[in-house]
Amino acid sequence: MVKLLAVGAAILASPVLAQPTPPTGPLLLNQRDGQPPSSAEGSEKEIVITARKREERIEDVPIAASAFSGDDLRAFGVQSGLDLTQFTPGVTAINNGSGLNNEFIIRGEGATRQNNAETGSGLYRDEMFIAGGNVGGRDFAPLDFFDAARIEVLRGPQGTLFGRNASAGLISVITAKPSFTFGAEGEASYGNYNAFRVVGGVTGPISEQIAARLDGVYFKRDGFLKDVISGRRINNRDRWLVRGQLLF
Repeated sequence: MVKLLAVGAAILASPVLAQPTPPTGPLLLNQRDGQPPSSAEGSEKEIVITARKREERIEDVPIAASAFSGDDLRAFGVQSGLDLTQFTPGVTAINNGSGLNNEFIIRGEGATRQNNAETGSGLYRDEMFIAGGNVGGRDFAPLDFFDAARIEVLRGPQGTLFGRNASAGLISVITAKPSFTFGAEGEASYGNYNAFRVVGGVTGPISEQIAARLDGVYFKRDGFLKDVISGRRINNRDRWLVRGQLLF
């Protein structure tokens, strides 16, 4: 008994070893829902957003916001609207697989093609609203973020700055801009059902006053459903997208 007490006293008297802090990914640093980052690592990566029509640090914006840089999107494998919702609280996207009746919902509010209503969840690309009923919802789920430099998700009413189509919140996609410094990037990936995706972009000066940027993606995937009557595969994907910009 004396030995046990001695061992117990020694354990109580020994200093408590500090537990290693789990690594904090960029997603945790970018999430903000009314609370400042709790980790000291948050100061290592400054997130700048334009939620209030001007550049500000996300810590200084009193909005429930999530921000994803282009590096974040690549690190987490976010290629489309459906992928983005897996990492964004309060946001849901529904895709029935056929490309019809897709929708995205922020905090329980959205619109589908079936009710033909004005959506309360706005979708913006470079501050331009994708207008027309629920067109934003229809296009959001398969929307490809191949040229996104940053994505901001604002939850809660944003009507003061973004209008009536953002009563539940909005998703703002900011594309990569042309640069007067030459640069190029690309990536390729392969997945199941022979999914093959190639993304590339190039930018540089045309003259002393004009810069250009060209981005593109090609995505092909076999169908994962089989028509028992004809025997053919359906729900395949075969698309290509190109976007060009000029900066004067």
